[in-house]
Amino acid sequence: IAQYAFYKCNIKNIKLPTNLISVGDYAFAYNGKSDNNLVDPENWIITPSIDSLTLNDSITYIGKYAFANNNLISLDLPTHNKLTLKEYCFINSSNLTEFASGENLVIEQGVLNGANKISKLEISSDVSINNLFGGYVTMVPSSLTEIDIIGDCEVIADSHFAGLGNLEIVRLPSGVKEIGNNAFYGCARLVEVTNINEVKTIGNSAFYGCNNFDFDNTNTFTNVNYVGYNAFSGTKFMVSSTEEFVMINNVL
Repeated sequence: IAQYAFYKCNIKNIKLPTNLISVGDYAFAYNGKSDNNLVDPENWIITPSIDSLTLNDSITYIGKYAFANNNLISLDLPTHNKLTLKEYCFINSSNLTEFASGENLVIEQGVLNGANKISKLEISSDVSINNLFGGYVTMVPSSLTEIDIIGDCEVIADSHFAGLGNLEIVRLPSGVKEIGNNAFYGCARLVEVTNINEVKTIGNSAFYGCNNFDFDNTNTFTNVNYVGYNAFSGTKFMVSSTEEFVMINNVL
């Protein structure tokens, strides 16, 4: 589909061909009803109209701003082929609450910028959450409370979830061996991280400031052989515990 093919139309539902490979820049951008009483047409207020979108497995490329300013509530991306999402291709998805992607995903900056109602992500571990929303943690919406990490993953990168203060649940795939430095730093509302029983290394300040994080049947580290400095400082477990803790050979 060519660039600007359906730019500023009033399309509501989109079902793309099963053999479609790419959607060009701005192809379906700013679809909706415009307030054309304004003097300057470029500043028209547009009420988004696209509320249904079917993307087939054949698609491998979605251009920049391709579906800008839409009315989608959920978005499931194809999972079988490598898919490239160019910058801001779903910007201002203001009613989007869930976003699910496959493992073979290349994401440029700001794909979900302005998706301020989103509550759940399903993404691979190599996707930068900050980059997904525009490049800075302050751009991640406060509504985001759940993240599912899909695919093979042995390492949670340094600062991967850092600063996501409203995040409550992170579901990791089985097989995670290392949690990096500052990985969950400042996730004050975090209460649950799944599949951590195989983790061997926990980096410095990994759970620092996770005020509601505690150890229970869900959050259980059973194979750890290295714990970094301040790894659990400020967590519910450390604050409420009456036990004393020491570090011997980097083991808590």
